[in-house]
Amino acid sequence: MRGRLVGFSVDRLLRFLVRLGSDVEIRREAAFQIKQSGASYRCLTSPPQQMPIPELELARVERALDKFCDRIPMHVRADLTNVYRFKGNSVILIERRPYFRDPTRFTEHEFAKFVYNQRLGAWSLRWRDRNGRWHAYDGFQDVPHFRDVLAAVASDPTGIFLG
Repeated sequence: MRGRLVGFSVDRLLRFLVRLGSDVEIRREAAFQIKQSGASYRCLTSPPQQMPIPELELARVERALDKFCDRIPMHVRADLTNVYRFKGNSVILIERRPYFRDPTRFTEHEFAKFVYNQRLGAWSLRWRDRNGRWHAYDGFQDVPHFRDVLAAVASDPTGIFLG
């Protein structure tokens, strides 16, 4: 149970657990993780612990992202906003719009992900495909300054982030 089982359905993982044998503690832990994750989560074991972003770097990132999100004009912000979320050692940029059938609800589309590498002190940029998978953006792995990675999203020469 030390490895990761990726790409299996919940039913197939439960059948796998039955074959694990007599180690009740492993089966119980794995069954709990499957139940907690639901069918959309594709990893049986929890991801490895990631180091959080250092405080000084976090302040720089928040300042740069606030500036990036404020680029949208005030008269458009009722219909479109950009927000961001921190998750472990990464930051996700999200486009937020009112749902067309019910304007009181919002739809969110994650379009860019910045991953911080604690060991190198550098940032990597990722883009999201139509299936919700993240892919590395060519030429922006292990960039030392966050502002350079954010500038690539803002300029968007390929049209992969903002369309």
